[in-house]
Amino acid sequence: GVVLVDRLRQSSLRDVYCIGELTGVGGMEKAILEGRIAAYAACGAMEKAAQLIRQLPREERFVKQLSSSFALREELRTLAGPQDIFCRCEDVRMSAATGCSNARDARLHARIGMGACQGRTCGSAAEFLFGWQASTPRSPVFPVAAGALLAELSEPEGSASPNRSEQH
Repeated sequence: GVVLVDRLRQSSLRDVYCIGELTGVGGMEKAILEGRIAAYAACGAMEKAAQLIRQLPREERFVKQLSSSFALREELRTLAGPQDIFCRCEDVRMSAATGCSNARDARLHARIGMGACQGRTCGSAAEFLFGWQASTPRSPVFPVAAGALLAELSEPEGSASPNRSEQH
């Protein structure tokens, strides 16, 4: 569940840098260091970025230690009973979760991951307990013509464009 980045913190998308929790939980110091590296890289100051990159192994060791210290133990797989709540946002019980074959099936049939947290809590539990891979997130954005945005800005407050229902 992390975004893969290169040493400059650039993702696979050109000019898109990712830092902090997106690249793995590692604390504030890691996030600040990554942010500085990404900022220098984005500005083309590669020498300054390279100087900071030398500090990454220390932060990476901390992340590895953090991960091993807080790894979930095997006995947790058998702890929950059929009546225990699995998805607290939707009040879905463990018995409903065990009847599903994958994350998509769980969303469609038992509403697991459909609540306020959108699976951020029960999703990781499902991965651990059942081996389900998280569904690929769908982007909530879509292309909009710049003219449509400008038209929206130029309308007086409270008025509606005659084609508004057609635009949405």
